[in-house]
Amino acid sequence: MVEVRRARNGRGGLGQGRHVIASIAISGFGTWGYNVGIAVYAYERTHSAAWVAAITVGRYVPALVLSWLAGRLVDRLPRRSLAVAADAGCAAVMAVLALLASADAPLWLITLVAAISSTLARLQGSAVLSLAADVVVESQLARASVLAGAAEAVATAAGSAAASVMLIRYTPPSLFLLNAATFAVSALVVARIKSGRTRTSSTRPTAASGSERSAGAVFWPLQATRAVAAFVYGLDVVLLAVIASRQLHSGTSGYGWLLAAAGAGGLIAVVPSRRDRGRTTAKLATFGVLLYAVPLAAFALDPGLFGGVGVQIARGVGSVLVSSSAITGLQRAVPSRISGQVFGQTQSLVLAGTTLGAVVAPSLLSALGLDSTLLIAAAAPVAMQVALFPFLVRFDHREAGLLAALEPRVTTLRELDLLHDASRSTLYEI
Repeated sequence: MVEVRRARNGRGGLGQGRHVIASIAISGFGTWGYNVGIAVYAYERTHSAAWVAAITVGRYVPALVLSWLAGRLVDRLPRRSLAVAADAGCAAVMAVLALLASADAPLWLITLVAAISSTLARLQGSAVLSLAADVVVESQLARASVLAGAAEAVATAAGSAAASVMLIRYTPPSLFLLNAATFAVSALVVARIKSGRTRTSSTRPTAASGSERSAGAVFWPLQATRAVAAFVYGLDVVLLAVIASRQLHSGTSGYGWLLAAAGAGGLIAVVPSRRDRGRTTAKLATFGVLLYAVPLAAFALDPGLFGGVGVQIARGVGSVLVSSSAITGLQRAVPSRISGQVFGQTQSLVLAGTTLGAVVAPSLLSALGLDSTLLIAAAAPVAMQVALFPFLVRFDHREAGLLAALEPRVTTLRELDLLHDASRSTLYEI
């Protein structure tokens, strides 16, 4: 009845989802500045692409394991409270990391503290995405995911650009403090979300467990697609730093401008995604991977700064297409009672893909050189996604059949004034 009252009072729909989107934008702004800062910090201290990869792997591998194990907490604890606590924890850890970096602490210690932050950030992400699936109505899920993708794109562009500007005058640890501040603000924003339930698992029927296990065999291609996109990002962590230094001759600050261009490109993906809702997840996600990966090969032609920015804008479109289509599919397909666990697993797979890309890139650079590495980096993700395409098509067919069966009943319920803005989980429970 709490959620029905919330719907009746007009606080349903995308209303609560706006707080989720704001949280993604605010924390993302600081996180992307931090991503630039820690890569630049490692490169300036060691002048080695291998060390950039080592710190990336070192902070992601522990987070990968811990976030996989902690994913079940999202389904057992109040999701809003968990997200707020994780945000606050990230803010504290970032402050400690800034102090350590300013004191030139050993790189292994900096990597260890960064791993703690990565774990908490993944836990926060799982809780927020699960919370969004509960408070946003079914008809608004696709729009909410696209807007979340746009928010992340804005954060990528603004955070990376701000990092590049700050690095002209300030040291990389200043970006760690910026990240701490944005996590604190994100905690305040998430705390304002009025969720109709405090423990999702207690309100979901247990009889659905068998169907949930069978559903898990269907939505795994969406998780794998997110991992493929993360693999490309892992390659970027190393390759863009090398490109900015060797090709663009813009120093390590050029790394931030390349990321900012990708973020700006992500905004372009919002317009076609909102206008064309007939595209299937399989087509949209696969096209996104193609657009994200293939243009990497253009850097082998040494396009210069303006050409590189153009390449990154195109790649940013692909990145948002992949993430928004996969997240929308997961939010629709995954039962609410296990969504925290599933999104936790997805976050872990994202870390695994990023780690793999960060390990592969310096190895290929050492063995084959930059140009050959770029060609392989453009082709390998495409081959992975082509292998996933038939499974994504199967997911689309299953989802279409399920929605066709439920739509008449859901439509009837939504015509009632009391349930017009009720969330997906409420209507499915009824």
